[in-house]
Amino acid sequence: MLYFGIGILFWSVIFFLLYTMRPASRLHEIKISALTKSDKLICIAVLIVNILLVTIPMGWCPAWNGDIPTHHEQYEKLAQSFLKGQLFLDVDVDERLLAMPNPYDPAARENLNVHFEWDHAFFNGRYYVYFGVVPAVLLFVLLFHSQKFFPRMPLSVYLTLSAALSLISISYCAAYPSLYCTAISAGLCLEIWSIYFFLKVLWEENSRKISYVIFGAILGGLTFGCRPTIALANILVLIFLPSLIKIFRGRIWQLFFALTIPYMIIGAGLAIYNYARFENFFEFGQAYQLTVADQHFYGKNFLQFDFLRQLNGLLENFFGVYLTDNFRLSKYADSSGAFVNYPILILPAFLLMKKFRQTLSAANLGNLILALIFLPILITAIQIQWAPFANERYLLDFYWLMALSTFVAAGFLPVNRKITCAICFAALAMIFQSARIFLTPNDLNLTAFYPELLPKIWNVILFQ
Repeated sequence: MLYFGIGILFWSVIFFLLYTMRPASRLHEIKISALTKSDKLICIAVLIVNILLVTIPMGWCPAWNGDIPTHHEQYEKLAQSFLKGQLFLDVDVDERLLAMPNPYDPAARENLNVHFEWDHAFFNGRYYVYFGVVPAVLLFVLLFHSQKFFPRMPLSVYLTLSAALSLISISYCAAYPSLYCTAISAGLCLEIWSIYFFLKVLWEENSRKISYVIFGAILGGLTFGCRPTIALANILVLIFLPSLIKIFRGRIWQLFFALTIPYMIIGAGLAIYNYARFENFFEFGQAYQLTVADQHFYGKNFLQFDFLRQLNGLLENFFGVYLTDNFRLSKYADSSGAFVNYPILILPAFLLMKKFRQTLSAANLGNLILALIFLPILITAIQIQWAPFANERYLLDFYWLMALSTFVAAGFLPVNRKITCAICFAALAMIFQSARIFLTPNDLNLTAFYPELLPKIWNVILFQ
């Protein structure tokens, strides 16, 4: 009876969403440039639900919420070390590990049956945290900021697309909230805020203050302390620069110092932190990581560049396939790729068509969109060069950039009922796809830790 009741609630929500997105819905008629107070309350309600959908599940799985002590507690240990005035972790070291000529070789550690702390950085006989030292997504708010360019966008499209793209950008963190995603989510938050402040200066005449440029630079710089691959999005500042120079043409030196000093101070601080731990200004600790592969020489120079490896990295990240030695496409067993996970992200491909390029150019968005399309490729190349293999969570480094370009692409499509309804239903499908991926058993997530949960969910859906 309990499953039946929950099933009724579940399907009621589904039918309610479908009903509100029907072709005759009032939401298709409301434009985001002319919202009433009640319309804005609807936006706030959807935003709150979006946040709850991401944050509440973070506490469900004991393997990732801290209930079961694992190597995921590195940030907690690091905070305790900082309070003691030290940069290394208070963790006992196996004498056999200290005696190894190359402790980063996983096969050698296994042969000697050496005890070691998994996925920690190990240098000069001490354990360190190699993740960013500077540890919700605001994409929903940032997307609303673009009403300047899409005043005729229907409220229905904005709500469903913003909700879907926000979930795409951060939902992986809901399943695996601690350690790895701590750095990723912090980097996303800081970088999105950074872009928000820069766009605020560019798009709002009453917000053209040098202080917003400083805030944008500070937050962009701090992103390097969380996740350097996400911080590559600071390249967008170069796209904004001509417009910033035009806005502050009478205060060029103020603009120069506002942009450069925050990055220089934060960069110097991170370099000193790196040197204090690893005697190298540019070493974050990955080279000394104790994990499944010896990464001691990864990314040291581009002589290790392997074109096929780079190509396979791109194919894996975006399509979940790779080229075999005889140049045949094969499917990865545990990786699907961004476009396979969320087909709606292919929408920016339309912007490459001539008529859309002309419209983008007229709106001064051409270079920005090209950068948003190019950055995921660049980020993937850096990931492959500096890591032994791709990982599903690495997609979070650029999902949000693809989400931004997807939103822009939707904004430039013709506004009519058929296209509006198609986008809304596609966005709803992506929301449920996020839920499906969350519930797919993998890496000690909720349904892997509680295998009995998935049959119960099916019982709810099927009223059994």
